[in-house]
Amino acid sequence: MESESSTSSSSSSSSSSWFREWVTVSLGLANTLLFSGILCGWAALQSFLEDDHIYDHLCNSDCTERDNRMMFLYGTGQMFSIFAYACLSFLMDRTGPIFLSFFGGLFETAGLLMLGHLQAPVLSQGGEGVAGVDDVLSQLPFDLFDVAVVLTGIGGSALMVHALKLAFIVPPERFAWVMTLANCMVDGSSVMPAALYQFYRIGESFSRARIFSIYACLCFCLNGLIIWCWWGSPSERLSAKNAEEAREREKEDVEEAKEERSERNEGSKKKLQEQDRKENTEDSEDSRNASEAGEHERIEGGEPREAELEELGAESSSSKPRVASKPRLHGQKLTSQLQSFEFAFAFVLFITQGFSATSYMGFNKNLLKAKGDQDTAFFFTSFSQIFVYLLPSSILFAPLFSMSLAHRGFAFSFTVMLFLGLVWSVATLLPLKAQLVAFIAFTNYRAILYSAYFTFLAHTFGNRTFGSVNAHLSMLAAALAWLIGPSTSASQRWFGSLVGMSVLIILLFVPPSLLCNWLDISANIHLEMYAISRDPTERRTFGQLCLMYEFRASPESHASR
Repeated sequence: MESESSTSSSSSSSSSSWFREWVTVSLGLANTLLFSGILCGWAALQSFLEDDHIYDHLCNSDCTERDNRMMFLYGTGQMFSIFAYACLSFLMDRTGPIFLSFFGGLFETAGLLMLGHLQAPVLSQGGEGVAGVDDVLSQLPFDLFDVAVVLTGIGGSALMVHALKLAFIVPPERFAWVMTLANCMVDGSSVMPAALYQFYRIGESFSRARIFSIYACLCFCLNGLIIWCWWGSPSERLSAKNAEEAREREKEDVEEAKEERSERNEGSKKKLQEQDRKENTEDSEDSRNASEAGEHERIEGGEPREAELEELGAESSSSKPRVASKPRLHGQKLTSQLQSFEFAFAFVLFITQGFSATSYMGFNKNLLKAKGDQDTAFFFTSFSQIFVYLLPSSILFAPLFSMSLAHRGFAFSFTVMLFLGLVWSVATLLPLKAQLVAFIAFTNYRAILYSAYFTFLAHTFGNRTFGSVNAHLSMLAAALAWLIGPSTSASQRWFGSLVGMSVLIILLFVPPSLLCNWLDISANIHLEMYAISRDPTERRTFGQLCLMYEFRASPESHASR
């Protein structure tokens, strides 16, 4: 009876433990959808500000200067957002998700409140101000809207980093699915400003201040609930994963030391055999006519040598080929990981494609306006609104992205992503109606880009150093985000349009395309090094191997390669 009760209690506690993890994941994904990518829906945020006559004093004969100011505002927010993303990724390995949820919720709430309640740009321009602005605020040497977008961007980055930890507390076979869904939720978050903007257009009862106040309160309460959910088994599961990776690294170090010792023994054995052959040759020449008794004594004199050879070869003969259960970089020092080909590939991919995706999100509204976009340009709505509404549609294809990663591997998934990127970047050079093709290609391109990228980082480098590796990659990307505004202005000044930005983005697809083939080759080399079976009948799935490299080529194709 006692054993039965203990068994039932343990099973119920196990199920409740997984239940708490899934509740945490569900709330975390909802939090990511609602608040992580507010700046990605910049077109709707810009409409909020324009309808409330923000920066109208910059409009003279046209509003080009106001559009440039809006782009600078977006670029500032994105730059601080990516810098914060890098710094928080460093802290992620040390502080954990509870800190990220608290920090992100606090900054996001403050930024949303400011975006809702600021009524005019607060600039110190020789005492000139806008009517109705408070005298104290008018003396500030900076624009409070810059502060608002910076706080919103930093908070959103913290919530993005928090979402990346959700996949580590679910069963391994669900890792790729949760990671893909988390990145799709970031894309879906970009539609939230558009949804809020529709409430704003209903009437005076839904003012910008009221809408953003309610939205900020929801953010604060939801993150408080997530913090409570993380206490207990979810946090313990993360700590257990870190400890497991450290133990795996220690085991591999011991096995490597044994292999080196075995190799040294093999070398010593070969030397002794070579010496025996030389001695036997010399002895046979000197005692060719010797008696059998002398020959017998010579053979007996070699017995200790044979015994020594057997002793040296005992350990090497008992050694077995090592089979890796994790990718080769798991548990290694951060400095070793940063010198790997995998890090170089991730660096090139994130720098080029991160800049391309972020740039298009910022200048898309101005691009469509230059092509003649209006509020009734397409079925009584504008193309810019269609673009915002289509961004979360990539969630529908999340299972396909996960299947692509699980069954075809990273090289194939990144190749599909680059093809979609080339489609939307070329479409930006075409007339207005062709932009629908660009919208559909872009939303799926962006979803598979970040899904495959973060899955690649997590499975390649492991949970223990995932945040630190991600932070190194994000530092330069943050500096490049600041160049979005100047690049857009330079394209307008030199070409009279945004065609220069489109050409630049097309050229940025070349470097990662060249590296995709080498990524596949590198993965195959790692499999050879770790003696992982290449028999398709013996190979397990992505989740069963808990983030292991997938290799789907047949033995014949591998041999030909």
